[in-house]
Amino acid sequence: MPRKLPIDEVDKKIIGILSRDVRISNKDLAAEIGLSEGPTLRRTRKLFEKGVFFKEGLQIDYRKLGYKHLVIFVAKIILANERQFQLALEELTMIELFKLVPKNKTCTFVAHLAFETQSKLKSFEGSLYERFPYLVDHSLDVVEDQHYM
Repeated sequence: MPRKLPIDEVDKKIIGILSRDVRISNKDLAAEIGLSEGPTLRRTRKLFEKGVFFKEGLQIDYRKLGYKHLVIFVAKIILANERQFQLALEELTMIELFKLVPKNKTCTFVAHLAFETQSKLKSFEGSLYERFPYLVDHSLDVVEDQHYM
């Protein structure tokens, strides 16, 4: 298992933004994370040098960031709560998010999430309806470590 790399909250923001928009300019990235362009560029380069990104930010090796548990979370929610749901997911380590076609005032999302520990995963699993009271239905499937990418 690769060793966990030391990263801070700013690095996590950079990783999150680049995982959603690899083509963002350094200027826009800097504005979004609240740093000037020079430090933003240095931090981004360090993340590439550390091997966090495989190919120009297209794939992230979450194992190097200490995430051992990946899950596929399929959630059917009440459509009126779509933005609230997306914001709540952004508080987690989200690898990908897909929205399926809305139907009958509900919408289904497929999220690929990462958790550092089994206890954090269990905590998330145990608090689903508390965290997302507008959840209509869901499934949560753990991805095996050997099938990480």
